[in-house]
Parts: sequence; structure tokens; C-alpha cells
Amino acid sequence: MIFGKFEGMLYNLAADSLGASISFYLGRYFLHGVARGFLETRMPWLDRKATEEGFSVIFYLRIFWFPFIVLNYAAGATKIRFRDYLLGTVLGLLPPVFLFTYFVGAMKEVLAAYRRPADLLTFDLIFPVLLLVFSFFLPTLLKRLRKGRGLVP
Repeated sequence: MIFGKFEGMLYNLAADSLGASISFYLGRYFLHGVARGFLETRMPWLDRKATEEGFSVIFYLRIFWFPFIVLNYAAGATKIRFRDYLLGTVLGLLPPVFLFTYFVGAMKEVLAAYRRPADLLTFDLIFPVLLLVFSFFLPTLLKRLRKGRGLVP
């Protein structure tokens, strides 16, 4: 890792957001027919929801580890406003980008000073791993929370 944990996170987030934006516009202007066909057959709900609640749809799909490239092209084929797409993307990517960048930066620091296996048991390594494991349960937890409030049928 060249830039360190926090500066690296900003660069990763910027690069991910730029890549997502390029894919979005490719889906919107050049691959519209293909992306639209995929959307209508595999994710018909996405177009309606993206038009009504663009930011929320993108944000939740980013948080829930939905396939990155599929979402980029499919969102481009919807009527979602780019502003909603970009904001949902940036905020939704913050947790995974933070986890990955922080973990890799911490691993680099630990390995540079490594002397014995106990050196691996540091907060900087354990915390991101625990957050990653927790993130896989987050969709289920949020769904249950939303059901409890009557937001999900």
C-alpha cells in the first residue's frame, strides 16, 4: 500500500466511484439495449424503484455486496438521476472501501514489524475482519428491522 490507510481509502473511493460512473454512462448511452434487456428480464423491479427511490436503491445494493459491474450497467439503463446514483454509490462504497483499505494497510504495518504469531492479534487486524463478517449479516438484520416497522411486506 503506497498511500497509507486513510489517504489510500480516499484514492480507492475516488477510483471506484469514477469506474462506477463510467460504467453507468456506458450502460445509459452505449449499451442501453443490452442493459435494458437484462434489466427487464432479470431485475424488472429495479427500474421502478430506481425512478422512485434512486439514492436508497443504489445505497442499499452497494451495502449488500450486489455485483458491482452488474449494478453499474443496470442502473445506467434505468431512469435514475445520475446525482442519486453517484451519491448512493459513494456512500454505499464507504464501508467496504474502508474495510479493505484499512485491513491491507494494517496488514502491511504488522508484517513489516512481524516477529511472532502473536503480532497478528492486533486491533488493527481483528477489527476489520470482525466488521467484514458482520457486514455479511447486515442485510438480514436490516430486513428484519424493516419488517418489524412494517416497511417490508
